[in-house]
Amino acid sequence: MEIKVIKLKDVAKLKQWKNLPIKELKPDGYPVYGANGIIGYYDEYNHEFPTLAITCRGATCGNIHLTQPKSYITSNAMALDDLDTTKIDINYLRLMLQYRGFDDVITGAAQPQITRRNLEKIKLTVPKSMDDQIKIANLLSQVEALIAKREESIKLLDELLKSTFLNMFGDPVMNTKGWDKVPLSKLGEINRGVSKHRPRNAPQLLGGKYPLIQTGDVSNADLYIEKFTQTYSDIGLAQSKLWKRDTLCITIAANIAKTAILKFDACFPDSIVGMEVNKKETNLFYVHFLFKFFQKLLEKNAPQAAQKNINLQILRTLKVPKPPKPLQDKFATIVQQVEESKKKYQDSLNQLHQLFGSLSQRAFKGELDLSKVNIQDSWTKQALAKQKAYEKALETKVYESGLDSAQTVSIKKIPKENIQNYILELVKINSFDIDDISHHFDTDFTFDEFKQGLLKLLDEGKIKQFFDESSKKIKFKVGS
Repeated sequence: MEIKVIKLKDVAKLKQWKNLPIKELKPDGYPVYGANGIIGYYDEYNHEFPTLAITCRGATCGNIHLTQPKSYITSNAMALDDLDTTKIDINYLRLMLQYRGFDDVITGAAQPQITRRNLEKIKLTVPKSMDDQIKIANLLSQVEALIAKREESIKLLDELLKSTFLNMFGDPVMNTKGWDKVPLSKLGEINRGVSKHRPRNAPQLLGGKYPLIQTGDVSNADLYIEKFTQTYSDIGLAQSKLWKRDTLCITIAANIAKTAILKFDACFPDSIVGMEVNKKETNLFYVHFLFKFFQKLLEKNAPQAAQKNINLQILRTLKVPKPPKPLQDKFATIVQQVEESKKKYQDSLNQLHQLFGSLSQRAFKGELDLSKVNIQDSWTKQALAKQKAYEKALETKVYESGLDSAQTVSIKKIPKENIQNYILELVKINSFDIDDISHHFDTDFTFDEFKQGLLKLLDEGKIKQFFDESSKKIKFKVGS
């Protein structure tokens, strides 16, 4: 494969377009691209055909988006205008720039940015043959599509567990199934982590054999904490505490009420609370998923000085539903089965990332022999078919875990047309305020979708609002 080296400015005109204030965005129209891809819609467009938009400001500096036809690109992204498609394929260019990265052209510490002048210096290694460019782009795009599919599958499994929880236990914040409510402390022993020495990062405390968990390790974990980057020495351990495997870690500072389960004995500071559940009353998985619903509420109401935080008293006295233990255990079985499936998907995802990295490296160095690459459309279809069969098998396993036939597990967001029914079900149980259902926003429905449904019900007189003197909040109840 013959290659040539060209400059980015030789195949595109780099331009930052006029900014578009957020307040001018519309609910529909032509897509608007900002620093994070599509940020909204507008009734005009400044690009008729697809192009590349490179984020040029902020934390996501260097992200690349292939725009849709008839779109608006704001000044937060650098547009590659007038792309010479006789010299370079747009998908090849996107993939190559993505592989190359922009670390050497990003400037600014407090506010990262990419300037047009720096971008113009970028050199590209390009196959002379347009056919070779297209073959490379198609090849990498197939692997990229499989990566996206795997990531979506993992995300859907998370949504499946949340939906299963709601089906089995109802909304725990509103206690829609009317379970007995108890203080969280009745479900287990809750205590703060220990780190007595100051400063906490003194060299003599670190570098031993005892894992040290920080708030970031908890908030970045999923269900389990399976890795660590810091350790305590014997001196560090002496001023701390070694918590046992299967402790539920709960963050109480910075990241509020994020939870994950320890997979090994470990220490952690007092910005993390450890909960050792009473196995006669509950199980780890039920409590962990409780926090997925209570987290936003706890964070919103957290006292704030230098930073938001909650204390042991808030956690210990938090009233939570306590369903029958056998039902909790049935949910735990489902969680464990889904986690097995997620692990297989994650292993597959890791392999696909390795394949993508290896192919990209060889392709953009001009070392990839396209005649020997054994990946075709049929291979992709076969892989996707295999995944579909696996997902079907998973649904069967979840069903066989004990969900009644009447309990249909949905892994999709609540449709817009069903939001009004959801609100009506809530007010039949009890009056509520916006904070009570805030944990659903952006996961089950958006705030705007909820607001539209609420206003329609108010207009129809099916619900009414009132001022609750005890909470000093506006609440909603069944209309008269």
